[in-house]
Amino acid sequence: MYDNRISTLSDYAGSRRKSRNSTLNKIIAGLTLSVFAALFALLIFQLVRSSHFHIKNINFSVNGQSADMSREIVSVANLNSMLNYFEVDCLEISKSIESISYVKEASVSKQFPGSIDVEVVTRQPVALFIDGNNNLFLFDSEGYFFSPQKLDSGVDFPILSGGFYELLNSDIVTKKSAIDVLTQLNRIKSENFNLYRLISEIKFDKKGIKDFELLVYLKGYDVALRFSSVLDNDLLLISTGVLDALKSVEVQNIIEIDYRAQKPIYVCGG
Repeated sequence: MYDNRISTLSDYAGSRRKSRNSTLNKIIAGLTLSVFAALFALLIFQLVRSSHFHIKNINFSVNGQSADMSREIVSVANLNSMLNYFEVDCLEISKSIESISYVKEASVSKQFPGSIDVEVVTRQPVALFIDGNNNLFLFDSEGYFFSPQKLDSGVDFPILSGGFYELLNSDIVTKKSAIDVLTQLNRIKSENFNLYRLISEIKFDKKGIKDFELLVYLKGYDVALRFSSVLDNDLLLISTGVLDALKSVEVQNIIEIDYRAQKPIYVCGG
């Protein structure tokens, strides 16, 4: 009986010691982890603040060519030498740059420890639109418009007139038809730049709310060319020859050639 009590007390004392040791080990482990966590946080903090990881080089290219960054892009993307490598959010900067109207795509990547590569693809204008307040807007082949940053005096953009802007803000089908004209114009620009340079104006002649025809004016000719809602490259080429022939024989009073039917119709003025 006495021996059993001693054994029980001994077991109880051993259990208490194990419990205290276990608690002490947990406390030590917790303190150790806390110290390591604090040191790691301090290390990260120093890395973020360290000038060694400040952005020192920003490599910028436009349409595959190295260039100087415009002030607008620098401002919108908030790019500066105080940025830290670890704070640079490439996706966020790309989205900021793409918010600029004349930017089609932007790609941003960073190179350790302090460089950023910025690649920008700009929208390529195919035509010029002048609104009622004489404001200039350039349009690309997808129907996006933007204010001209710097008009190249060596490039003469065809002018869009008539009901173009109203059609562009109409229903989806009509809008697509108007944009298709820009796509066709861009194809002419790519395939026959000399012909593209000849186009002075494209007038969208509205026929009702949704329908329209095209009146195309070429430089050096007083005769308008009427098409359906499709800008035909081949007919434009043929038209230059026809207009030259009309000039050579001095035909008077022809103000329009109508290509909507199978055979052209010559419209005379008064």
